[in-house]
Amino acid sequence: MNQETILNSLSGNMDTKIFDEIGNCFYEEPRVECKDLADRNLEYVDRGQNRLVYDVPGKNQIVKFAIDPNANPSSNDMEILIDEKIPPNLRGWIPNIEDHDERNTWLTMEKFKTPRQDGIERIPWDDEKEFKKDLEESGWRCSDIRPSNFGKDKDGQWKFFDFPGCRSL
Repeated sequence: MNQETILNSLSGNMDTKIFDEIGNCFYEEPRVECKDLADRNLEYVDRGQNRLVYDVPGKNQIVKFAIDPNANPSSNDMEILIDEKIPPNLRGWIPNIEDHDERNTWLTMEKFKTPRQDGIERIPWDDEKEFKKDLEESGWRCSDIRPSNFGKDKDGQWKFFDFPGCRSL
């Protein structure tokens, strides 16, 4: 599959074959070739503890690839589980996972503007306090609450977008 075909499939009705190809590459044997394949077809955004994040060309979407098949559970596994169980009063803070493969080697969600990537302001302290209050009232906690893990969605709402460390108490 050449790059033009991939970009055309991503900009129309999203064809997840390239996500599967990259995700399977990392899952089977993480290696430089996997990142090269992702870099040729998607726009690199950031790296997490055990995954890489890419912008999907022509869409307001990112894809997160699990890059450590030995991480059990992976950050993707945890985010998918949390997405399914998040209490209603926290749903406005946590982005919806739009799609993922059956092994959770990749997942997609809405793209956010962030202070580090887009130069927007950091989440105001009052908003961060409100998020923490909502967590407490729900009986949840998140281990990695910091301004760099918040971004604004297309409607300008703050979202906590890196949430594998969230748990129900």
